Amino acid sequence: MKRRIKAALLCSSAVTGLFLASTVPATAQSYCSVASEPGLSLGCARTLVDASLLLGLNPANRLINPIIGSHDGLVFDSDWIANSARGGHLRFGGNVSFTRGLNSSWANTYFGSARTDGGRTALEITAYDIPTENTVPSNTVVELQFDRLTLENTAVTLRDGASDDGAHTGQISYLLIGDGAVGRGGVLALRNASLTFEDSTDLFMAAPDGGTPVIRAETGDNLLQLGNQSTNLNRLSVVVDDGANLTFDGTAITPRTEGNLTVGSGANLVIENNSVLGLLSNVGSSLPQSTVNGGTVTVDGLSSELRLTAPVFNNSTVSLEDGGKLRIEQRNGVRSTLSFSGDNTLNFGSPEAAVLGADANPQALILEVGAGTTTITNTGGVNNLGRGLQVDQVRIDGGTLDTTGYSVRDDVTDAWQYLSVENGGTFYDRAAFYRNIDRLIVDGGTLLTNSSFGDFLGAADGIETARFTNSTIDLVSSSSAGSASGNVSVGLRSVVLNAENLAFAGTNQVRVGISPAGECVAGICTPGTTIYAGELVANVGGSSTSTLTGFDTVLFVPFAIDANAVAADYIAGGNNGIYTVARADYNPDLTVNVQGFDAGPQAPTVASLAAAGSDIPANLIYAIVNNPVTDDQVDIAFIDVGLINNPLITTGYTHSTTTTIVTEPTTGNISTITVTVVPDPTTTGAVQTTTVVVTEPGGAVISTETVNVPLDPATGTTNTTNVAGLITGSGGTITHGGATGIGTLHPEIYASYMTVALEHSDQRRNMVLLNARGMGVADGKAEGFTDDGRRFWIDTAISAGNVDSDGNLAGFDYNLGELILGADLWSSPEGRIGAYVGYGTYSMDEHTSAIASDLSSTAFHLGAYGAYDVDDWSLTGMAGMSWAQTDGTRTAITGSGANTHNANYSSRTIEAAVRAEYNGWQPLGAFSFAPEFGLGYAHYSQDGFTETGASSSALNIYDTSAESLVASIGLNFSGPEFGGGLIPIGFARYEHDFLASSQRTHSIDASFASTPGVSQSFVGTHRGPDSLSVGLGLRAAPGSAWDVSAGLVYTVNTYGEEFGGGIRVSWNF
Repeated sequence: MKRRIKAALLCSSAVTGLFLASTVPATAQSYCSVASEPGLSLGCARTLVDASLLLGLNPANRLINPIIGSHDGLVFDSDWIANSARGGHLRFGGNVSFTRGLNSSWANTYFGSARTDGGRTALEITAYDIPTENTVPSNTVVELQFDRLTLENTAVTLRDGASDDGAHTGQISYLLIGDGAVGRGGVLALRNASLTFEDSTDLFMAAPDGGTPVIRAETGDNLLQLGNQSTNLNRLSVVVDDGANLTFDGTAITPRTEGNLTVGSGANLVIENNSVLGLLSNVGSSLPQSTVNGGTVTVDGLSSELRLTAPVFNNSTVSLEDGGKLRIEQRNGVRSTLSFSGDNTLNFGSPEAAVLGADANPQALILEVGAGTTTITNTGGVNNLGRGLQVDQVRIDGGTLDTTGYSVRDDVTDAWQYLSVENGGTFYDRAAFYRNIDRLIVDGGTLLTNSSFGDFLGAADGIETARFTNSTIDLVSSSSAGSASGNVSVGLRSVVLNAENLAFAGTNQVRVGISPAGECVAGICTPGTTIYAGELVANVGGSSTSTLTGFDTVLFVPFAIDANAVAADYIAGGNNGIYTVARADYNPDLTVNVQGFDAGPQAPTVASLAAAGSDIPANLIYAIVNNPVTDDQVDIAFIDVGLINNPLITTGYTHSTTTTIVTEPTTGNISTITVTVVPDPTTTGAVQTTTVVVTEPGGAVISTETVNVPLDPATGTTNTTNVAGLITGSGGTITHGGATGIGTLHPEIYASYMTVALEHSDQRRNMVLLNARGMGVADGKAEGFTDDGRRFWIDTAISAGNVDSDGNLAGFDYNLGELILGADLWSSPEGRIGAYVGYGTYSMDEHTSAIASDLSSTAFHLGAYGAYDVDDWSLTGMAGMSWAQTDGTRTAITGSGANTHNANYSSRTIEAAVRAEYNGWQPLGAFSFAPEFGLGYAHYSQDGFTETGASSSALNIYDTSAESLVASIGLNFSGPEFGGGLIPIGFARYEHDFLASSQRTHSIDASFASTPGVSQSFVGTHRGPDSLSVGLGLRAAPGSAWDVSAGLVYTVNTYGEEFGGGIRVSWNF
């Protein structure tokens, strides 16, 4: 390192060589003008060297000579080198080390181009012994050391040097980035760049104070072709920034101590062409955990491998192509964890591709899946032996692991020893056989599967512990793919648990398909092979301590396999009306200490089937018609209990009894099933009693089982009852799951909206009456209207309110807005007559019985008003008409789906009101008070319309109307003038709507668009009969042609409240 540095930049006009000047695009500016880094003073190599070349001096000496000045770094313009140097070469005649005083400017070295076309300017760095006049070139070995090396829009190749005649002249033996004692810490930064070692250059990287050097791809597409560097580095972090790409091609880097990887959002890391990137560490490492956050990692090639310790992939993609491997282990070979969170894809693109643990035990690997969905596929076909996902533990916590697109050999599933699905997690697989699982834990999770777990064949002793707590086993939604698929529908298959110990706790569901007609295995129908229901098969035993417990926490939830099956089909179908949904002791390899069911499963209710989303007809429930404990199986039969006691539909329970009889086909035993619902007046709930009496063909009673289940209070409404009648009357069917959304199927929202239209009319009547007199409230008797002449006035108001739920009708929010223009057409000393026009809006943006509902209207008004004073009374009146156009959106929930419907219709309101104010009270000091009495009427009518959207749930609404008749009594006041001409004004008013005490005031008739001949009546919520309003405002003192007032109003209604405000201006003419 003591040799004098002979870094040389030789200019030549020759066009020979690999890189020609004509192939390099011209750039608008020099890289020296764009390269910068905060806190660093960078020197431009071109300006520092050019003069020395003209003098024939050694440019390296000139470059680093302290006389020129010391810099924090050097910037080399790659285009200048490619176009000016000898064949695009940068030649070093001696070592460079930034740690030497005269070399310190090399600490932060940049090779870059200002080009913007996405390409890279190519240049070569070589070692070359610069001959003097009396010498010939000799072989030179050069070492280059930078603290931080940045390559931007540049393709750099380090290669052996050669003279003009091709003679070997030197080599770059080492590229050292960073130093263990000084500097900021070794960094190789790539910005749309490549670095290639053509020959045998060794890469060393270090950072002071035990830090970690970094290879960082910052922007663009980046390539490293470095050869075998597997033992040269002690520590390393590889970082691919957001949106950047980094490819290791033919490169092997495996730090001796520890390493980590970070791949950002939209970034890509590619390991290809026999590259190995090993960034391992041990538990407790000081380095951050390897993470891929929104990026893609591709390992391509049979000998290409990425080795990581406990990496976390978040919303990312891992693609293993042509035999590429992802190996997960700690540096000491101890088991590690591969973790996924968010939505991820792991794909095996070839049979040789693999995810493995340590070499010594490749299946010692834990797969963890967090929130989101992680999908595993093998688009390259079934993996070869020992390849694919080689893990022995799978832990799913809050997320979904989807392996339905992952077809594997038995060695992959045989390796699984532990599977847990917890905290809302889901395991969604294709049918497989997990023979060697010792622990199966499902706690608050779901198995979407028709697989087999555990085995008793040969030395296998079943699952040591299988535990299900608040879990779901879903056969209906499982995948149709897999080795046990057969030709039957997925819901009719089985999930098999072969276990030493099986325990259920909490509340568990098993979702099974039901086919009244049945299906045949592999399409071959032979006696006794027809399948009518999916099954849970629990084979438990094999040990002196074996137990099967908690089966009474299991609820079987039936789902329809035949979408066209009706209630009668379920009752008459199956095996003489019987469906087997569970079996125990069904494995011939299990012969020791065999355990049966410890109890029968839960008895269903309409509410429990609805909550579970069952899609069989809602008028059906089932009963268990055998003794599961003694029979080692669960047989069910369906009973039609009607909709009268469906708690989601009816407003209250009714005493009912339903009886069904089924005959067991093998024994001939007869099961008589009686379901009785008895209302409980003390709780508004009920008790469901199911009694099953099993008798021999001769009539002798074999057994009697009675199960009592308390029913929660019914939550249906008049409208849900009516829409259920509309559905069944139209020939449709309500399913249990569909009943949960039945409140979105009826048109209550349109009936309720008539209340908003009437509120809009009430607001308008009050505004016109207030302006009819032309003075503020409680102003006393007018002494001749003609004293002030006629007026032109404008009044605006906005309000927001809500109507609360009323009994079994839903509540809603609404908004009102008005702009009214009026003018006096005639006046006399006793009164005046005028006319008004107006524009208004009203809307409903939330309705608790509808999902994503929205109704809005625009209205235009026309009318007349009048005022008359007699003695101490001031009388006002108005009459008018309003025309409105309404647009609406309603979302109907139909089972697991939703239909969006749009509506457009016209309506009209005819309205009139009178009010009398008594002005004979004497003022109290500076305050004046005047009582008032009023009566207002509105008749609203709307045209019929048909919603757009799916006809199965679109509604046909018939012409309808609604009325209000409101009497009012109130007190107006005004106060003393203050603030230079402001008068406080206000009122308190009580209103009673004589027509609002009946729900059917706002009633509409409707049918489904698909069956317009069958209709039902529906009602909507109203504000209630009573309301109390309080208003406060300010009025400009009289004395000019202008009269201005503004105020706020708060109203409490029987079933809600309203708040608003307005401003009015009048001008005398």
